[in-house]
Amino acid sequence: MFKNKNDFNAALKHFHLALLDTAPSSLSPLEIRFHIGHLYEVQGKFNLAKDMYETILATESVPSKVRASTLRQLGWLYHSSISSTIDIHRIQKAEPLLLESVQTDPSNGQSWYFLGRCYSAQNKVNEAFLAYRQSIDRLDRNADTWCSIGVLYQHQHQPMDALQAYICAVQIDSQHSAAWTNLGILYEQNLQPADAMVCYKKAVELSRNLDGEGYYDPIAKLQARIKAISRQLNSKSDKGAAHHSSLPQIQELGDYRYQPSLLAKRR
Repeated sequence: MFKNKNDFNAALKHFHLALLDTAPSSLSPLEIRFHIGHLYEVQGKFNLAKDMYETILATESVPSKVRASTLRQLGWLYHSSISSTIDIHRIQKAEPLLLESVQTDPSNGQSWYFLGRCYSAQNKVNEAFLAYRQSIDRLDRNADTWCSIGVLYQHQHQPMDALQAYICAVQIDSQHSAAWTNLGILYEQNLQPADAMVCYKKAVELSRNLDGEGYYDPIAKLQARIKAISRQLNSKSDKGAAHHSSLPQIQELGDYRYQPSLLAKRR
């Protein structure tokens, strides 16, 4: 209950007390330890989380669901959290952990998503698409996965596919700041500054509402882009200049619908 309410200190206190309690419980001691590790992770106490996850994995006869979840979170720690810098060796260390996680429990869409992110960071494009497709098959209404699919399509110079993936993300979660940011970047790259500015303004508005750790702070950079685009749109040199939109304009996005079959072309 405390964990779901983001009262992490209270949650840690009660999980530690539960470990000492010998009365019957709905959670096993290993499940309790996993929740403690995850609480450390969301609090940014990455070394404590890593130690707890490794302690669980070193235990004999760990149930498959607990083992798969622990492998997933430990792999994700190596991928994104233990260091703030991109380190290919750290990402390569994450890959086998995430692979073992999906092999242990293939039904978990979040594990496939993390594996796709790991592949994408190594520019393993086909492997990333396959992992994302597995994630969508199991957890199709996941805005994070669709946003990452959009990024991958964008890097492959497929702007319309990227647009549709970002639309899926914001239709699932209209508060998804990263999807709005990437949609703005896509519009700006396709020389549609007015559409880009709308997306950037939405992303800034949403980013101001984020109060959890782990979110990057794009506000300053986005505000700088908004000012630059505003100057561009208001400059005399651009007045009267017409540019044919290669992507549907932002106001037309309501005509598009959530498309879980977007990845079918990659089969």
